[in-house]
Amino acid sequence: MEPYLNRKVKIFYDAANFLKRGERALGWEKGTGRPNASQISDYFKRIIAERASKDAAWENAELSDIYWYDGAYPPEHPLAQRQAAAFVAIQEVPEITVRAGKIAEMRHPAKRYVVGKAEEALRELGIPGEDFRPLFRQKLQGFKDRKQKGVDVLLVADMLMGAISEDFQIAFLVSGDGDFADVCRRVKAMGCLVVVVSPTGDGFAPELRTAGSEMVVLSPHEVRRMLYKRKGASSHLRQTASENIAISITHRGRVPVSFGVTATAEEQEAAWKYASDQGWEVRDVPVHGHPASALPTVAAYNIEVSLDDWRDWNDDFEGCFNELFGED
Repeated sequence: MEPYLNRKVKIFYDAANFLKRGERALGWEKGTGRPNASQISDYFKRIIAERASKDAAWENAELSDIYWYDGAYPPEHPLAQRQAAAFVAIQEVPEITVRAGKIAEMRHPAKRYVVGKAEEALRELGIPGEDFRPLFRQKLQGFKDRKQKGVDVLLVADMLMGAISEDFQIAFLVSGDGDFADVCRRVKAMGCLVVVVSPTGDGFAPELRTAGSEMVVLSPHEVRRMLYKRKGASSHLRQTASENIAISITHRGRVPVSFGVTATAEEQEAAWKYASDQGWEVRDVPVHGHPASALPTVAAYNIEVSLDDWRDWNDDFEGCFNELFGED
């Protein structure tokens, strides 16, 4: 490949995907991380400079733009003003341009289950669930499923049109979404270098691994520089015990699964380990003195699982039970 007089590099940054996968790589709870735009820009500048000094294919490479893809709330949404201010701050980094699609909200698929199981769990713990109905209503007002609309289409269009118009010769795709595999292959076929960047290899779409020219997996240290924990991320831990039960039940993005089970100590230990390996948060582990020990069960479980796992079980808590202990 002959060197260009000025080889342009463009970054296509899938903000929501990177944040979700970055939190997972660092072991953070979902929704507790925030992107550090200036550090993200600095990382790519540094990588481009290092490549340009060592690789002839990168000679004269310079960062042109960072396209930052995210969903935007409608103007009337309570979070719209705060998000708009965040976008302004992100765009203060000279290389970054925010490319926003939309965020659509719909009824959360687990909402009815959450209320029912929450009251059931509270009754088992000796707490009248009826006393918490007003708190549930308050907490569940924002308990909705949020989907980005038009963001992926915008990224694909920008990437294709940029390659066709020779707006860049090297592209970084920062995402683990397999939906971008085809556009990577097409842009690569046009003669562009395509580098796929991921915070972690776990859960990365297999079809995306070979779609680009190469793949870069960031180290936890590099991911930590690009993300920071938002203020007040652990404030719920300062609530009273009763409030903490209610808030944990309505925690965004996780579904509580509470049940009692008669099982041997070995079976309980194996189930506990399995839950931890899956990344589920076991809040009330089976120990002596548990408030539910008076029930005719050996152990009581209160586990928070990912919404994706919950959907895989078709909104049925027995799916969790069967996965932990095996079907009869």
